[in-house]
Amino acid sequence: MDSNQALASLQLLVLVAKANGVISEEERVGIQDALEGSSLPGNHTVDSLLSENQTLESVLAVIQSEEARHQSFSAAYLLAHADGDCSPEEKALLEEVQKRWNIPDSEMVDLQNAVMISQGTMAASSGAPSQTTRSEDSQEIIKIHRILASIAGAVPIPIIGEVMVLTAQIRMVAEIGKTYGRSLDKASIKALLATAGLGTGARMAVSSLAKLVPGFGSLVGAAGAFIATHAMGQVAVKYFESGGMLTTDTIKSIFKEQKAAGEKEYQASKASIDANKEVAAKMTELGKQLKANTINQEQYDAEIAKLNVQV
Repeated sequence: MDSNQALASLQLLVLVAKANGVISEEERVGIQDALEGSSLPGNHTVDSLLSENQTLESVLAVIQSEEARHQSFSAAYLLAHADGDCSPEEKALLEEVQKRWNIPDSEMVDLQNAVMISQGTMAASSGAPSQTTRSEDSQEIIKIHRILASIAGAVPIPIIGEVMVLTAQIRMVAEIGKTYGRSLDKASIKALLATAGLGTGARMAVSSLAKLVPGFGSLVGAAGAFIATHAMGQVAVKYFESGGMLTTDTIKSIFKEQKAAGEKEYQASKASIDANKEVAAKMTELGKQLKANTINQEQYDAEIAKLNVQV
């Protein structure tokens, strides 16, 4: 995807966000966080991107390649469902784009499945080991899941790769919670992720596009997923140690600080990531099965739990 199509794809996301007359806070924050540190094409900034007034006609005219159209539509669909409720205006815009670009109904089924996966429920955990083992256990959990997230971040399946990263992060937080005797459902964990700036449909939508854009400047794909998962893991440890009493500002501060540490950890862990080729192949296959709806979230989780990740 060239820079002009990349910019138009992002402008399409903004049009979706504005379809009902106002950009929701989740959409705005998701777009801003996902593009933080990015070098946008031309002289655009995130603020100018969100404030400019484009027409659907002008934006669609720029996006010509089939790959760019399918990826842009997937991201737009995910953004429209980011808050769990696609408004009539957003639905009408998506239907118009689907019609103009001849997006097949089979692809719509895949996208609906991806949204269901990302918004599904997770069984709660229970039980807690002794205090002396909690920290060590938590760090081992983080090491495993940041590698899983890194592999998932490189899975070349539009949107599904981002869903798989989110699944790894949710599972990690749940497992860390178990070591502290805390039992959280997926909705509660997603709320914690969102506080740190992760896991929102808006962020996932932008991240899926950013992977295809050369020179964006932001860390995406394997590196970005590893770093974000490392940072989120450290946030989770502090969160559970505090009994769930961390403020929003504290969560964001810890996450930002740990992202810097995560960059160093990623560089030191490249050999471990490369050593997990069989895990990567299995995850890619599982991603294809999720996309095709031949396995459900529960079956996916069960298969992931069987993987022997080398750390």
